[in-house]
Amino acid sequence: MHWWIATVVCICVALIIQYLCSSKLLRMKQQISIKNMALRDAREEGSRLEGQAKELGNQQKSLIHSIDRLRVDNQAHARPNQGKGTARTRARIFPRRA
Repeated sequence: MHWWIATVVCICVALIIQYLCSSKLLRMKQQISIKNMALRDAREEGSRLEGQAKELGNQQKSLIHSIDRLRVDNQAHARPNQGKGTARTRARIFPRRA
């Protein structure tokens, strides 16, 4: 009579151990999955940021070239007008203060 009680107790203990181990394994798998998702998101973000850095670099180069062209155009427009203009014109542009 005691042998079947011992058998039932052993089976119950084995089931409890199995449940605890499987739940621990499940938690570990979930943690690994969460870490993998975070790593994948970080890699995607890195790729996106690299693309933005390239785009910003291209925009910066374009702006530098535009500024250089504007400087050249400004200098070209300023050269023909350097000797022109009367004192009266200059006085209107740069009035003297008393």
